[in-house]
Amino acid sequence: MVASQGITIDSVRKYITQGASAVVLSDAIFDKEAISQNNFNEICRLAHSAALQGNEALECFSQCNCGGFKEHDDDFWPS
Repeated sequence: MVASQGITIDSVRKYITQGASAVVLSDAIFDKEAISQNNFNEICRLAHSAALQGNEALECFSQCNCGGFKEHDDDFWPS
């Protein structure tokens, strides 16, 4: 599963530990206000924060195998 659409930086860990193979954070990283102001420092800060969250989630997932799924129709969604 690849999680996208409305994913926040704070929810990365939830999706990864629940088994997502990837998350799409374009809106979370490329903040409209930061882009309109050419605030590349803020965009870089958001990208760095997202990467840290992803790394922590992968570490948790690999150490404690804390993934789990709840079935919904034909797809699998984080519980």
